[in-house]
Amino acid sequence: LWWRSLRGLWRFGAVQGLLAGVPAAAFLVALEIWAATGSGWVLPSLGVSGAVTLLAVLGLGAALPLGAARPDLRGRLLWLCALHLVARRPVRFLAGPSLAVLGVWAAVHWTASLLLLVPGPAVLVTAAAVWTSTAAASAEGGAGSVQAHDQHGTERADDRLRAAAGPGGGDR
Repeated sequence: LWWRSLRGLWRFGAVQGLLAGVPAAAFLVALEIWAATGSGWVLPSLGVSGAVTLLAVLGLGAALPLGAARPDLRGRLLWLCALHLVARRPVRFLAGPSLAVLGVWAAVHWTASLLLLVPGPAVLVTAAAVWTSTAAASAEGGAGSVQAHDQHGTERADDRLRAAAGPGGGDR
């Protein structure tokens, strides 16, 4: 089961990683140019690419487990849902990367054999963040729920997010 899931989702993970990696690369290039020249005209590029990188990295922490759990969410709709979950409960999504950073720090300061123990708990905490956020949004009837009720009856939240995503409904 694990191997089949890995074979089925490796392309998905690579594409989502690239979506967060491109702004990070642009930020690092702008930072290097600013450090080399000290010119003020680079600062707007540095600020915008830094903000986009921050959003992309935080969104990636929710987009990967959410996309693995819900194969029907892809493209723009996946990222809208992921950023919505991160915006509602940001502390949950900071726990996984924080645990990974603390694990690497502990491995560097104490023993390198701790590096073998870092990925498992970090992934579990990140997946739990998505699971608990979607469950909480489902209980509240928010946009992260499978079913959201309004005054006209029952409407799928996915349909509302697709409409918000614009033409193509997030299929890109």
